[in-house]
Amino acid sequence: MLKVFSGYDTASSTATINLGLNFATVMIQKNRLLVYLHLNPARLESLPATARDVSQSGHWGTGDLELSISSATDLDLAKPFIRMAYEGRGLERGNL
Repeated sequence: MLKVFSGYDTASSTATINLGLNFATVMIQKNRLLVYLHLNPARLESLPATARDVSQSGHWGTGDLELSISSATDLDLAKPFIRMAYEGRGLERGNL
């Protein structure tokens, strides 16, 4: 069996996704999910409108790229970035 969630914090409503490495955190909100990915936004091209660079701001979660998901369309736009974070792409060497 594959362990997907390494932790859930009820105070902040966050779940950490860990498949051998910590690559994403999901923050559950009333009308959306905030997904924080272990990616460097400065190295990525063409971010969706629902993405935000949080490298210089305090936030719950892993990584510097925040994706707001509130619809199936948003999820479709987020999937390539989630895969990229899982595969360890989009990072500068040494940031894993």
